[in-house]
Amino acid sequence: MNSLGAIGRKLAENDPAEALAFVDSLPYEDERRRVLSNMNWTLRQQSIEVSSRLVAENRDPMVQQQLASGIAEEWSKYDVAGALAWSESLSDEQARKSAVGNVLGNWIESDPVATLRYIETNIDPEVQSSVLQSAFNSWSRSDPQEAASWLSRLPEGIDARLEPMYRSVANAYIQHDPMAASEWISGLSESPERDLSIETLVNNIANTDPEAGFMWASAMGNGNRRNNSLRRSVLAWKKLDEQAAYQAVIDARIDAEEKAPLLKIFEDGS
Repeated sequence: MNSLGAIGRKLAENDPAEALAFVDSLPYEDERRRVLSNMNWTLRQQSIEVSSRLVAENRDPMVQQQLASGIAEEWSKYDVAGALAWSESLSDEQARKSAVGNVLGNWIESDPVATLRYIETNIDPEVQSSVLQSAFNSWSRSDPQEAASWLSRLPEGIDARLEPMYRSVANAYIQHDPMAASEWISGLSESPERDLSIETLVNNIANTDPEAGFMWASAMGNGNRRNNSLRRSVLAWKKLDEQAAYQAVIDARIDAEEKAPLLKIFEDGS
C-alpha cells in the first residue's frame, strides 16, 4: 500500500490527470481511498485551475469527496468567489457541502458580515446552523455591537441555535464595553436568550461587583439559572461585605424557597 501511495503522489506532482486515471484503475475501493488521501496535499499545491477541473469532471463520488474540500480550502485563500462557485457546482452532495464549508471557513475570517449575508440566503438548512455559529463567533469578537444588533433582528428562515449565539455576543460585548452590553441586555425581551445573556454578565462581574451581579440575577426568569447566578453573587459578595450581602438576601423579592439556600450560605460558612 505504501508503494501505491508513493506512485500516486509522484504522478500527482507531474500529471494530475494521469494520477486520477491511476486511481480509477485500482480494483479495490479501500485502495483508491487511501491513495486519494495520500495525493490530497500534492494536488492542492498544483495548479488550482487544473486540479479543480479534473476533480469536478470526475464522476467518481469518492474522488470528489476525498479531494474537493482541500482544493476549495486552498483556492478560497485568495479567491473566495471562484472557490465558492466551483464548490457549489460539484455533482456529489457530500463533497459539495464539505467544500462549501471549507470556503466559508476562510471567508469568515476575512469578512464575517459578508459571510453571514451569504448564509442567510444560500446555505442548505442542514448545515446552516453550524456554519452560522462559526461565522457569528468570529463577528462577535471583532464587532460585538453590530453582531448583537444583527442577532436582535435575525431573519426568518435562519436555522440557528440561538443560545450559543447569545452567549458568544454577550461575552464579547461585556469584554468590549460592559456598560453598552448591560444596556443591550436590559432591552432584550423576556426569553431564555435574555436569561442566558444575564447569566453571562453575572459570571463576568460577580467577583468584582457582586451587588450588581445579585441585582441582575434577581431579574432572571429561569429558576435554575437565576438560583445559580444568585448563589454565585452572594458567595462573592459575602467575601467583600457579609452584612450587606446578608441584608440583600433578606430584602430580595424572591420566594422563600429560593431564599433558603442563600441564607444557608451565611449559616454554614460555605
